Amino acid sequence: MWYEENILSPEELERLWGKVQTVYNQAKDCFNEHKDENAWIEVVKMVWRAVSKDSEWDTAETRSMLELNSM
Repeated sequence: MWYEENILSPEELERLWGKVQTVYNQAKDCFNEHKDENAWIEVVKMVWRAVSKDSEWDTAETRSMLELNSM
């Protein structure tokens, strides 16, 4: 829904898709190679950085959807 409300330019959409693909590939590697929690933490950090303060998708709405308890 967030994307329906905020129309992204083709360049912004391309950057977003690149970030999504990077996270997906990292998670797939962790899963396929049976990596431990230390490797998975890097995946979590990538997701967190994508919407954290000063990112281009940093909004009150995206921050309210994520809660970081521990890493």
